[in-house]
Amino acid sequence: MRFKSVEIMFILCSTLGAIAAGLLYYAISLNIPGQAPALDEASHATMGRMVYVAMALISVSLVLGVFLIFPQIRNQTKEQNRLQDMTERLSARSDNMEQVALTDGLTGLQNRRYFDDALAQYLDEFKRIQKPVGLIVLDLDHFKMVNDTHGHDVGDEVLRQVAQCLKNFTRFHDIAARLGGEDFAVVAPN
Repeated sequence: MRFKSVEIMFILCSTLGAIAAGLLYYAISLNIPGQAPALDEASHATMGRMVYVAMALISVSLVLGVFLIFPQIRNQTKEQNRLQDMTERLSARSDNMEQVALTDGLTGLQNRRYFDDALAQYLDEFKRIQKPVGLIVLDLDHFKMVNDTHGHDVGDEVLRQVAQCLKNFTRFHDIAARLGGEDFAVVAPN
């Protein structure tokens, strides 16, 4: 197990604080009237040095905490927040890319890739439970003539209108997809 520098500094400050607390406790216990024998001058000097050392240790641990540990903790927190934000953005972008990869850009229907996967899943599942799956395949006859006569913008609008009709007349669990060009399909379970 490898410690980070902030953890080592925290352990060092905690140790210094514990030593200081022990020294102060010992110094105070020497000075309790009736509990300990009367102190001579050398013992008073020793107790004074112990209190001085304890205060120095507390001061050092405070300085270490304020100037070394706290900034590192702040930096780590900022970095963690940046990483969390980046993860959320990447996750949202991934979801968006997945949606784009499975949706036809012109019509907003599912695309051929999604349709093929969904059809395979529906067929497997409904075969297992022995229920029917309906499949409707639409091909717009003479669509090339629409493009040639009225232009591709009108042809695109025709495709969008057909897609809107499919969306309006399919159930929420049906899958309407544009297979490509002027071909559409609907998977209708049951």
